[in-house]
Amino acid sequence: MYTVTDGERALESALIAQIELLELLAERERELQNHLLGRNWQMLEQVIQEMNGLARRIQEADQVRGELFVQLQHRMGLAEQSGMAEVVARLDDESSARLRALFRKLKVSVMRIQSLTGGIDAYVASTTATMRAFLNESFPERRGTIYGRDGSADVHSGHAVVIDRHL
Repeated sequence: MYTVTDGERALESALIAQIELLELLAERERELQNHLLGRNWQMLEQVIQEMNGLARRIQEADQVRGELFVQLQHRMGLAEQSGMAEVVARLDDESSARLRALFRKLKVSVMRIQSLTGGIDAYVASTTATMRAFLNESFPERRGTIYGRDGSADVHSGHAVVIDRHL
């Protein structure tokens, strides 16, 4: 049995830091959802910028956590393909329980974000489909026509155009 070392403590710290960042991202997702529902486009843009910064920090934290995990595997004489279960099986009960709890909390944080993102995606898809159906019924002669930035019909435009940001 291995005892708690600096490597395990570093991995625990990296997990805690990543979980905190994911929880911040979940908060921003809720804000994004509220601004989207309230059609507050300026605040929505601000939250998106904050989320982009958080995403970069989460990627960095994930990379650090991954490197620390691989280092721990090597110190234990395990292959890189070995999973979390094999690593914690070689630790004492207290360390093993702490790491399992942190990994569970990490998974729950990720699932929370996936759920929030899924809800936002469903809302946007539903709203877009409703608007498209309304516009097709209201202006059947324009059905299938794509307009360029200057307002003229552009059959080959591949970019989305925002007509009115304050609908």
